[in-house]
Amino acid sequence: MLPIEILILRLGGLARTSELYAADYWQSLVQLYSSYGRIISAGKGWWATKYTPPAAIAARKLGGRLACLSTLEHYGVGAGDGRLHIALERSSKRPKDPMVVTHWSRRRLAGDRMSVTVAVARAQAARCVTTSRAF
Repeated sequence: MLPIEILILRLGGLARTSELYAADYWQSLVQLYSSYGRIISAGKGWWATKYTPPAAIAARKLGGRLACLSTLEHYGVGAGDGRLHIALERSSKRPKDPMVVTHWSRRRLAGDRMSVTVAVARAQAARCVTTSRAF
């Protein structure tokens, strides 16, 4: 594993471009590692490794983090429903993909760069599953 991959993993599996630059990985080096597939673009200004869960990368590309059933599935404490559940702050844009379920929040929810906490996800899932069954 390359040092840049270790750095990204230590930062929680996702790193801001500015964090890579601050660690002396200048732009051309970041692009080089990307071109060889050692790091993966996770949306504007974010990078991941091949070890970062694909769902977390997809959530970051949409501007959010894993939420609800996707978080529970990520941590192995529940099953997903085949859709990507993401947490977005209210100033974010709504994803157009019908397979993405958006959980809006006025404040930053507890969790890390990849996902909300399991406790937050369980609360979201209780509301989400009830709402989904109503339709």
